[in-house]
Amino acid sequence: MKTHATKQELLAQAIEHIKSQGFHLMTKDDIPLFAECAAEAYESVSYPLTNYFAGHTGTKDELRTMWLFNLNSLHTKAVIYSDSPECNAWFLWIPPGFKGFSMKDSLLHGGINMAFQLGLPSIRRMLHYEDYALSVRMQATKGQEWYLYNAAVRPEAHGKHLAARLIRPMLDFCALQQSPIYLETHYPKNVSIYQHFGFTV
Repeated sequence: MKTHATKQELLAQAIEHIKSQGFHLMTKDDIPLFAECAAEAYESVSYPLTNYFAGHTGTKDELRTMWLFNLNSLHTKAVIYSDSPECNAWFLWIPPGFKGFSMKDSLLHGGINMAFQLGLPSIRRMLHYEDYALSVRMQATKGQEWYLYNAAVRPEAHGKHLAARLIRPMLDFCALQQSPIYLETHYPKNVSIYQHFGFTV
């Protein structure tokens, strides 16, 4: 039965669901570890979107900087969890109603430092993409979706089915809530993987 819970209630319910499955919920102290995992994951495949943001093939340091900002901005607003405290793989889900990062988010969570490290052209590309992606997502879902914002698996953990283990609990949760799910991928090999879990293009 579809509920009409608030965003904060949905977030709390999802966090409890993930806890009950035995996964590790990210704490503020975990942010550097999660950022490192994402940097390794994206560097290993030369991910097209982060390369676009950087303006070249993103270095591990640049990718880490991007993810430190994202994780600091979202750690109280999203469900962020890993397979274990060692963080071999992690997923980040944002509840319905997300409309991007505010100026306050940027100022409070390292946006100035990110601009200093990556350069203003990179920041402009990020803002341009965020506006475009938000427009497409809102047209598709009207803001009613759980947004699978990120999934990262360390290169050495590939083949261990960690992504499948991590995605299924939230797929089940969203099915129970009758909530749509939305994601973006810019890596062609990922398309068939997500289709396997029921996503459509």
